[in-house]
Amino acid sequence: MSLQQVSNHMELIQGALDEVEYRLSTLMLYAQSGEYRFLERASRDVAKASAVLVQLEIERMDLFSNVKPPGSIQTTLTDLSKSAEEPWKTVFEEKSRILKQKLETITELQQKVRSICQEKIEVIDGTLTLLGGNGSVYNSSGHKDAKRSSILSESA
Repeated sequence: MSLQQVSNHMELIQGALDEVEYRLSTLMLYAQSGEYRFLERASRDVAKASAVLVQLEIERMDLFSNVKPPGSIQTTLTDLSKSAEEPWKTVFEEKSRILKQKLETITELQQKVRSICQEKIEVIDGTLTLLGGNGSVYNSSGHKDAKRSSILSESA
């Protein structure tokens, strides 16, 4: 395996991270706007983009195992940048910086989406409780109560 192949693969991972970020942003916008009917589809889109990212990461591990420095058990992009000669050293350092930044952005976005969705669930749950019935929308195992679920789907 060549360092060019590693660089190309890291470009694919960067693109997959961009896709996850985009899908999470879309999910957040739907949640914020109250467009609940699109949340399930947007969630599936996030899951699909994440699955692509996981597959690319598995391939990366295999690829890196073929270019690891002697004596190294597991190789990271940072390890490669330390052992590579120029121009690869600079290329891998820059890729590492970009990917870490994207991961931080995605983590923050996930937390925002989770917070917004939790807030919306609490508002919907409170509203449905006021409309009648003593139970919550969600049962003790965290799943939607069947009776309340039908109300939710009709209101979306």
